[in-house]
Amino acid sequence: MHVLLEGVIPLTLQALINHFIKTKQTTLVAINNNIKYFKYGYMEEKDKPNFIRQSDLHGSSTLNQDAATSHLLFRIFPFIVGKDVKLNDDYWELYTLLSDIIDISFSPVISLETVAKLKDAVKCYLKLFRELFPDKPLTPKQHYLIHFPKVIILLGPLINLWAMRFEAKHRYFKQLKRTMNFKNVCLSLSRHHQKLAAINRSADTIFKENTYGPVRRIIGDELSMVKRRISSTLSIDISSINTMEAFKWLTLHGTKYMIDECHLAVKFDDEEYPLFGKLCGLWELNLSLVVFDIICLETVGFSEPLKAYEVRPQASGIVSVTPDMLITHTPLPVYSFNGCSYIKLKYDISDLKD
Repeated sequence: MHVLLEGVIPLTLQALINHFIKTKQTTLVAINNNIKYFKYGYMEEKDKPNFIRQSDLHGSSTLNQDAATSHLLFRIFPFIVGKDVKLNDDYWELYTLLSDIIDISFSPVISLETVAKLKDAVKCYLKLFRELFPDKPLTPKQHYLIHFPKVIILLGPLINLWAMRFEAKHRYFKQLKRTMNFKNVCLSLSRHHQKLAAINRSADTIFKENTYGPVRRIIGDELSMVKRRISSTLSIDISSINTMEAFKWLTLHGTKYMIDECHLAVKFDDEEYPLFGKLCGLWELNLSLVVFDIICLETVGFSEPLKAYEVRPQASGIVSVTPDMLITHTPLPVYSFNGCSYIKLKYDISDLKD
């Protein structure tokens, strides 16, 4: 987290933004306006990037962002500046190389072949950065990228080692200190935390329960129709479906899904592109089994400059899937660029193929 999200990413974006402004391809005002009016997904609202100040382009390389906002800014950067800057020169290649490094580093499954790809990407990134910005010395965090492949081989995917979960735990204490006295900070923090732990352990489970939005009980002809479709798609005995409820949104294991607001990676096609679908229905069968209704989209291809998949609607019916059938459980927004629709994954999924 600290190496990429709070180190290499803002440093690289700072250098690229300075170059784009210096060559008059765009302006800081235009970039901030695009950040302000960008259409974020509901899952991105809380991590909207902060405005970049003129002072952020010199000296400190945080760009006025924290780890989460820095990650989101990097992901949407092609859609923020892509209409104004050149997407086929060496400077944009630097962005695509770092994007490859980040996607692999955040992947939950990494093969030896992908580790070799990461090693090459790090080498090319560092070499190109020195060529494009000779006046900027490489930082220690950029040097740490060299060790990523070895660490992955020794300890597994880096996503299992990052500090974000510890930072999230620490956030509780940082918020707590604002509302308590300072006579004995350590004692007050420990007492509040012990009380919270006792409350959590008194529950039936230590995990958060699933929550959901407006509930609608399905009855009559609609129940029969939905039962037939789901039973045929999922090979479920139709007589075993006794009750069915519909939701507008559902938080499942901490991940929030909203109908008509998110897209999911369903499976791989014959060309090994991921097939995406728009979530159009949320069901719970027999008060236990969650089912997603998906309207499938056609994956046109992969845009290397944008690092995103172009998608478009296709004439197909509704497909029912369960959460464990998805490639990744992450809900994804659709971004618009030059009249086309794109979906950008949060990490590399090439090693998730069967």
